[in-house]
Amino acid sequence: MSTPRVVQATLIDRGYVVIMAVDEDMAGRDDDTEHLLYAAEHDAVIFTRDSPFAGRTMQRTDHAGLIYWTGQDDDFGGMIHILAEFAEIMKRKRLLVRRSG
Repeated sequence: MSTPRVVQATLIDRGYVVIMAVDEDMAGRDDDTEHLLYAAEHDAVIFTRDSPFAGRTMQRTDHAGLIYWTGQDDDFGGMIHILAEFAEIMKRKRLLVRRSG
């Protein structure tokens, strides 16, 4: 289940970087080997609605992070809110690391 385009477009309009598997020719590739590797190489947090994948991924540490969406599949506003909030928190943490480093 990919992220809806309206979520991607809204986040990009707000200045966030959004990488979708389909745009990187990753659709249909193996989640556990290829998607995780791609995300790790790009320091990207994975957003998924796939429960089995989320469960497996939460047992691993070889990735930048995972957000598992448990809300309604058509709650685009909720997805946008959570992802933007997460991105802002991460931005503040990275600024703090840079200042103290």
